Amino acid sequence: MKKIVKIVLSLLMAMALAIQLPVNLVSVVNADGGPHFDYDLEYDVSENLTYYGLTIDDNTVELVGCFFVGSFDEETFVIPSTIDGYTVTTISRCFLVQGGFYGEGCENYELPDTFTSVVIPDTVTTIEAYAFSHCTSIESITIPSSVEEIEENAFTTSQLLYVYEGSYALQYAIDNGYNYVIIEETEAEKTFDIVCDEIHAAASYSLDELLTEEELSNDSYIEFILSVADTNDTVSDEDKSLIDSTLEEYVAIQYLDINLTKNVDGTLSDITNTSSTIMVIVDIPETLIETVGDTDGE
Repeated sequence: MKKIVKIVLSLLMAMALAIQLPVNLVSVVNADGGPHFDYDLEYDVSENLTYYGLTIDDNTVELVGCFFVGSFDEETFVIPSTIDGYTVTTISRCFLVQGGFYGEGCENYELPDTFTSVVIPDTVTTIEAYAFSHCTSIESITIPSSVEEIEENAFTTSQLLYVYEGSYALQYAIDNGYNYVIIEETEAEKTFDIVCDEIHAAASYSLDELLTEEELSNDSYIEFILSVADTNDTVSDEDKSLIDSTLEEYVAIQYLDINLTKNVDGTLSDITNTSSTIMVIVDIPETLIETVGDTDGE
């Protein structure tokens, strides 16, 4: 049976490598029996938010819906660039909705009206029809320059679109009469390489999360180093139990220590605190991966 390897990474913690069984296609239906969306991937970001996706291939996914629990203090809904290791490339038809769109008893599938803006990640290339046009509380949407296709009525005419100079989204806004603001790209937004002895991966961050104001203003050489070490023999049983208790249905078979360091003009320092979450996706080298043989059953 084919298994999907899911790697959960956090800074300065021992990590676990987990095995997840494939999920069958599921249809979400409303109280009247009408279909909402089909999905084959379910990913819990937290106890309050679950994303549903429809995998396009082994690496990419289309976001098709969400499930919200409780209240949210945030005003900006930031769509993730990945869920469960799959890169988000498509935002589906009617992805975010409000106002009883799904019918009685299905309110948890609708975006809470505390959110007033949406940020789309720069992995997305396609936004399908009506993706955000059923969201009455959303006043603005930020669209990256990666987007190459936007279907009709993806937004409402009252929503302000933040777009990049020369982008497809800018031309779409002009052609379809949407209000828009052109975003000026700054040096604080760039893509850089994360390098270490055995891992090489690309990541996109806002640098003011990682650098001081002085480091940003100077013309400095900057490098970010991601180090990964096998700590199977050094993690205490107490820490292993703590990690295992958070994995729920997953089984931990390996523990990794992951650290992020910055090199500014030859001065190295650890990055231990940021004001928001940083996500790093890497290919774990074969030398650090322990495998589990195939087993029968579900």
